[in-house]
Amino acid sequence: MNPLRFRNPTLLALIALGIANHAVLTGNRVTVTLEAIKQGHSSAVVGVLVALYAFLPMLCAVAAGRISDRVGVRRPMLAGSVGLAAGALIPVLVPGLLALFASAALVGVAFMTF
Repeated sequence: MNPLRFRNPTLLALIALGIANHAVLTGNRVTVTLEAIKQGHSSAVVGVLVALYAFLPMLCAVAAGRISDRVGVRRPMLAGSVGLAAGALIPVLVPGLLALFASAALVGVAFMTF
C-alpha cells in the first residue's frame, strides 16, 4: 500500500492537534519558568511552578479516565485543547506570579485531559 494514497483526514487532524497541544505544553513550561526567573523569584518558586505541570494532573488522572470512559474521548480532547489555549493566554493577559501558577496548573491539567 502506498502511504501517500492512504489519507484519513480525521487521523491527520488528530495528529496535528496532538502536536500543537504538545508544543503549547512544552513552550508554556519553558516560558513560565523563564518569566518567573525574570521576575526575580526564588528557585523554590520556580520548582513549584514546574511541579504543577505534573502534580495536579497526577491527582486528577483517574477521575479524568473515568469521565472519558463514560462520555467518550471527543469531548475531553476538545476541552483539553481549549484549556491549553486558555492556560497559555493567562500570563499574557494578567501579569504576575499568581497568573504563572494558574497557567501552570491549567495547562498541566488540560494536557492530561487531552
